[in-house]
Amino acid sequence: MCSARSLGTFFFIGTFCLAAVAGSYWVGYQAGVRHGAVAETAATAPPSDAPRAGTVADAAPESPPVSEFQRLLDGRAWFQLEQWLDVNRAEVTARHGLALVDVLRASVNKYDALAMRRVLSAYLEAEPGDHEALFLLADLQQVSGMPETALETLFSVMALPLDTAQSERARTEADQIIRMIDAQLRNRGAGLEREAFWRLVSQRVPGSDRYRYEWAAALAGVQRWEDARRVLMETGTTDITQAVIDELAGELALVEEDMTFVRDGDRLLSRVSVPSGLTFTLLVDTGANVTSFSRHALRTLGAERTSEAVRIRTAGGVVETGVYRVAELEVQGQYFNDVRVLELPVVLPGLDGLLGLDIIHQLSADPLRLKR
Repeated sequence: MCSARSLGTFFFIGTFCLAAVAGSYWVGYQAGVRHGAVAETAATAPPSDAPRAGTVADAAPESPPVSEFQRLLDGRAWFQLEQWLDVNRAEVTARHGLALVDVLRASVNKYDALAMRRVLSAYLEAEPGDHEALFLLADLQQVSGMPETALETLFSVMALPLDTAQSERARTEADQIIRMIDAQLRNRGAGLEREAFWRLVSQRVPGSDRYRYEWAAALAGVQRWEDARRVLMETGTTDITQAVIDELAGELALVEEDMTFVRDGDRLLSRVSVPSGLTFTLLVDTGANVTSFSRHALRTLGAERTSEAVRIRTAGGVVETGVYRVAELEVQGQYFNDVRVLELPVVLPGLDGLLGLDIIHQLSADPLRLKR
C-alpha cells in the first residue's frame, strides 16, 4: 500500500506531464495555422517577377532620344546618326549639338569628312543658328577641298547674332579662305573670275570697305574703268586706309590720260602690242634691265634669234638665256623699233613676260610712282 506522501508525488508528476503534452499540442496547432496561411498566400499570390500595381513596369516604356543619340555618337555610327537626326528632327536641341561638336572636332579626318558633314548638316536643319556647328562644318568643308563652300558657310555664321570674339573669329577664318582663293585665281591669270569673286565677297559682307576696294581693283584689272571708279567712290575707310584708296584712284585717273598700267593686287601690269594687232601682258619689273618675253610669246611675235646669249639671275639661280630682236612694239602709245629682248627663262602664269627698265625709262608715264 502506498503512503499519502507517495500518492502526492505521483499526482504532481502526472499533472506536470499532462501540462507538457497540452503545451506541445498548442505549439503544433499554431505552427500549422501559420503554415496553412503561408501556403494559401503562395497559392493565390502572382509570380514574384510579375509587375506590381503602381510600379515603373506599369508605365509606358520610354526611349529617351538622347540615350539613343549618344549610343550612335559614341559608336561613331555616322550614317545611322544622320538618319536619327532626320527622323527625330523635332526633338533635336542644342544639347545634341554640344555633344556632336565635341566628338566630331576630336575626330576630324579627311576620310570621314563627308559622313561628318552630312551629320552636321542634318543637325543644322533642326538648329540652323548653332554657330559652333557651322564653324566645324566650314572646317570639314576645307578638309574636303571645298574652300568656296566653306566660305559660304562662314558668311552664314557672320549673318548670325555674334559676340565680339565670335565675329572676329568668323571674319579671320573667312579672310584666310578669301586670300587663298584670290591667290589661286591670280596665279591662273583669271581676271574675270577674280572680278566675279570679289563682287560676290563684297556683296556678302557689305560692311567691309576693304572688300569693296578689292572689287574695284579687280574691275580695274579687267579694264572696266568706269565700274572701278564707281565702286571706289562708294568705298569708305572702315577697314582700309584712305591712302590706299587714293592710290588706286590715281591709277584710274591715268587711264583718262590713255595710260594703261593695270594694278593686279601688288603687281603692276602693262599691255604691249605689235603691228599685227596681237596684245601681250607684261609685268612691270623695275628690277629687270631688259624687257623679256616667254618662249611662246617670242614664237607668236615672230622674234628673230640672235647669236648672243646672256646670263641672268633668277630665283632659282643664274641661268643663260637667248637674245632676240622684235621689229616693232607699242607700249603706252609709244612705238619702239628693233627692240632687243630676252627669252624669259621662267614661266609666269597668266603673263607673257617682263617690262624692263630699257622701255620703262622711255615712257611718258612713269610707273615707278605707282609702285607701293
